[in-house]
Amino acid sequence: MPDYDIIPAPCFTGCGLNEKHMELPLFKAVLVFDKDRCDGVPAMARLLQALCGIEDYIRLACAFDAASGRVHVALACAGKLLLCNSYEAPDCVTALYYMVAVPARFGFKPSIVNVHMAGDVPGELGSYLSRYFKGVKSISCES
Repeated sequence: MPDYDIIPAPCFTGCGLNEKHMELPLFKAVLVFDKDRCDGVPAMARLLQALCGIEDYIRLACAFDAASGRVHVALACAGKLLLCNSYEAPDCVTALYYMVAVPARFGFKPSIVNVHMAGDVPGELGSYLSRYFKGVKSISCES
C-alpha cells in the first residue's frame, strides 16, 4: 500500500479518518496520505512543495534516502505534474537509474534537464548526476 495518492483537485471530496491532505494548486491536485503510516509529512509531500518553487520549464526534483533504500522522484513540465513516485533503491546506481529513466520516459534528454536534489547527496551519486544531467542543484525540503 502506498504512503500517498495524488488526486485531481476537482475529484477530491475530503479525507478519511486516518488521512491528511496537502493541496498543490500549481498542479491542480491534492496529495492525500495516511497519517498513521507517515511520520509527519511524507518525503514526497515536501518534495512536491519544493518542486513548486523551481522555475525551470522542465522541473525534476529528487531525494535519495539511503537509510530507507528509497528514491523519490517528481517531474513536471509547463506547470503540469507528469509523475511523482517513490522507488526502491538500495544503492546509488539504482537511484540514478530512476532519476535518469523518469525524464527519458517522457521524452526529455537528461542532458537538457537540471536535477534538483533534496537532502544529502552521497559523493558517488553526485558525481554520477553531474555526468548525466545539465546541472545538479540543491533544494530545501523543510517540513
